[in-house]
Amino acid sequence: MIRGAGPDDEDKLPRFSAKDRFDLLISLRLDRRKGGRKRVLLPDLRGGQKSLSEFQSHSALLFLSFFCLALIDVHAQFNIFDPRYSDDTVIPDSYWGHQDVLANHVDFVCLYEYNTIDSVLQEAHNHNLILQCTDSVATFFDYASYLMDSLVSVNNRKVTVGEYRPIFNQRTRENSGLCFALFFKRNFYRRNDAFMYNLFFYEEPLPKWDWKLYDETREVCGYLCHKASAKYAGRTWTAWYTEEIPSGAGPWLLYGLPGLILAATDNTGTHSFEAVSLHKPTLHQLLWSPRTKKLTRKYSLELEYNQAFHASKLLEASGIKSDTPIEDKRRFYNPLELE
Repeated sequence: MIRGAGPDDEDKLPRFSAKDRFDLLISLRLDRRKGGRKRVLLPDLRGGQKSLSEFQSHSALLFLSFFCLALIDVHAQFNIFDPRYSDDTVIPDSYWGHQDVLANHVDFVCLYEYNTIDSVLQEAHNHNLILQCTDSVATFFDYASYLMDSLVSVNNRKVTVGEYRPIFNQRTRENSGLCFALFFKRNFYRRNDAFMYNLFFYEEPLPKWDWKLYDETREVCGYLCHKASAKYAGRTWTAWYTEEIPSGAGPWLLYGLPGLILAATDNTGTHSFEAVSLHKPTLHQLLWSPRTKKLTRKYSLELEYNQAFHASKLLEASGIKSDTPIEDKRRFYNPLELE
């Protein structure tokens, strides 16, 4: 049982063929450096440490600029930052694009805090993400995107520029890169991803979690939780699930326990998810934004690596020219999946 409820200039953008850009990116073969794959135990960042929000790195800004450009290009017919549009301007319906309805109801919504640390750079990132669940499908993505979907749905897609800009900015700042839909009965998951002007997705079979259950308990978000552990993609995860909520779902790709997973930490301590509130659904339908270009999990993981270690080559391959040279220095990198 769920208790309670919780809480800029289009003309200056470069123009070039999206197909050419993506073909170049796919053909780009960059050697992985062993140093970029090294796992380092988490140092103790508690006690007198700066808050997570203060760890805003150049790498994060670079990645977010890629993401923001993708969004602007998709909606190039209407730019919400165009000074010709006042705050009272109603955004045209065509701006929102099509969304698939994955389910006609939502059982519950859980808000998670996701913390990740690059131990080499001594940088920490913090994100808020939403899990929406039914008995057959679950989606997990950024909270700001959920706020945007809620705003558009509640107002029947009649949203003004002034209402939307703050959420767009929040979505850009807080983008985690995690956007997953898990189809339990059909045994596969889909991930949406973005780079530059290109929005793509890939599909994979659901991972097989061989959970080991323990007698140990703790309280998370007001619920009594039981401990479990399993290995996936090069990491060992400790999860805490509650039998009070009969759902086998959880954050990210974590699932398959006899209750909702409310917290999870990997063995290095550099990735952690923890529920902070459970909500009654604002959206009565489970919506999903489809992507037309299908790629692979391997490509997505390599793109994440190359953004961290070879940003200038990615920009060059994409046809982007910058007055300020981008150094190929290490940027924030700590992937959830090591294998």
